[in-house]
Amino acid sequence: MGTVGLKKTDWRGRTSEVGYWVSPWARGHGIAAEATRALAHWALTDHRFERLELRAATANTASRKTALAAGFRHEGILRNAGFVHDGRVDLVLFSLVADDLRGS
Repeated sequence: MGTVGLKKTDWRGRTSEVGYWVSPWARGHGIAAEATRALAHWALTDHRFERLELRAATANTASRKTALAAGFRHEGILRNAGFVHDGRVDLVLFSLVADDLRGS
């Protein structure tokens, strides 16, 4: 149905980047947001990570909505930072930090 995971993990700094993908037939049901929330809670709570990042191409509206639905906060645009089938693209940077789960 899909996958969610961490990449570019810095264990010493307790930071990582979240990535996900959902099969076309399973999209639109909140699966990616739910899985991302669960992974984020696990990393930030059980493993005491301090920061998770999530990046999405500016044109990828569905992924951007997923990031927000999972509780990540919009930080800004990383210009020319990504690569997709059509070439280089700007990426939207989202983050979730440990204090976000504590209500700060």
